[in-house]
Amino acid sequence: MFKSTLISFLRHNDFSIKKTGILNTVASTMTVISNEVIPMLDTAIDSADELASIKNNAMLYNMSKITKYKAKSNKDMLVGIRTMFKGFLAAEKDLVKLVNKVIPTVIPSSGARAIDLSVAKVVVDLYGMSNYTLDLLIMILTDPKDTDIPKKRILEIKNSFNDYIESFIVYHKDFDKFVKDIYNVSSVVIKDDSNNSLLDVLLASKGKKLKLPNNEGFINNPIYHIRMWMVDREMEKYEAFKDKKKLIELKLMNLKLDGRGDKTIKKQIEYYEDKLASIESEIKDIEED
Repeated sequence: MFKSTLISFLRHNDFSIKKTGILNTVASTMTVISNEVIPMLDTAIDSADELASIKNNAMLYNMSKITKYKAKSNKDMLVGIRTMFKGFLAAEKDLVKLVNKVIPTVIPSSGARAIDLSVAKVVVDLYGMSNYTLDLLIMILTDPKDTDIPKKRILEIKNSFNDYIESFIVYHKDFDKFVKDIYNVSSVVIKDDSNNSLLDVLLASKGKKLKLPNNEGFINNPIYHIRMWMVDREMEKYEAFKDKKKLIELKLMNLKLDGRGDKTIKKQIEYYEDKLASIESEIKDIEED
């Protein structure tokens, strides 16, 4: 459910999570989904014929195969991803209600309950999936031999693909019901730093495990998100999403021109690739600070 870094970071760094920070992240993530992610998926779906000619689009085929999502084409897989995000938007009020009702004003570093960590995990995952969906589209549209995106960054995106698949399997269907199920998670304080202590959390009323993806929030370490919950940095995160959306639009434009885009388009692509590389470097610094 959680990697031990999340629990041990809270406990051993005397780090507390504020409810207001979680609520701010929910609000900003839903704004990003509405304004950046879904419109970009709309554009990608409309450009499915052009995407079909790209070698990297095999990732979408692999995704439909591994998740057993009944997609007859890459376009169908993109439609499935879009439907999932629309489900997140539809459940926003339920998610906000959940946070307000079960999360204390401050989650103390030494007193994080199973239900607190479950809510935090879901919020981190929604943000991570929003971020990674745009990263995935960028990578599909990027020729590794002709890009300013660092090779290490491209490798990180590829290595996070299985985490994205696992989260899609968990969250893509009936997300509103999933949110309501979290109310039944135990309020026991997690005292063990290991992963097993959370993997064994049961739904109190049904005696069943609450299924959560066993990842750390993709390429974005949860420690970064927790730090951002403590300060007013939502606008900085939102600016990064807008830049990614713009980069995808430019790459699709260049693709529709069969790679013969004018110098202005190519210079803009280089500008946004460089800018996003700089942003990712700053995020790494925050994680490691």
